[in-house]
Amino acid sequence: RREVDDLSQTLVAAEEEFEDWVETDLLFAEHQAVECMLLAADPTTRDLMRLKQQWAEQMAQLLHSGDVVGAGAYECVSCGEVLHFDAESTRLLPCPVCQGEVYRRMRSAVM
Repeated sequence: RREVDDLSQTLVAAEEEFEDWVETDLLFAEHQAVECMLLAADPTTRDLMRLKQQWAEQMAQLLHSGDVVGAGAYECVSCGEVLHFDAESTRLLPCPVCQGEVYRRMRSAVM
């Protein structure tokens, strides 16, 4: 009975790994197909698609009041006020200057 249970668990784990691999492979194939279509598209369409992707990536990097953040500097998107935190984790509050609630993490000039 124990051997059957062990075999069952092994098969379930293998199935999950296979599903993850297939999903990753499909995402890669989808990305490649989009790239091929973009090569055939006119330059304006390609530029627009790249701008949309860059905008989406930028939006994903924005933080909002209530988010828990680590030590660093955070700039209010509305007014440019910079908040500095030294603690390992702090909850962002609305901007003390304009009450804005959207921030971006400032990158260090030293890397």
